Amino acid sequence: MKPSIYLETSVIGCLAMRLSGVLRIAANQQITRDWWDNHRERYDLFISRYVVDECSRGNPVAAQERLVFLKDIPLLDVDDSTKTLANALLAKVPCSVATQGGR
Repeated sequence: MKPSIYLETSVIGCLAMRLSGVLRIAANQQITRDWWDNHRERYDLFISRYVVDECSRGNPVAAQERLVFLKDIPLLDVDDSTKTLANALLAKVPCSVATQGGR
């Protein structure tokens, strides 16, 4: 059995966005793309409806580019305990970081 990984929106954002001119961001993009191309098959990947919703926002063309990466990745059920955990985690994240999801 393969280990499971929950993919959050920033992973998909790194995969879909144009290569950045900022070295640190470009490095993160390249590392993410390398993992996606060469290592993701070692894991069972999962996403939630929240990831799909975030990836669907914004520019329609960019959203479509993000959604391509979500194809065939199973959705996890979201229940009350999941919502409670998500809210608790977001409460610990600075506002400027928490509102950048889905790019």
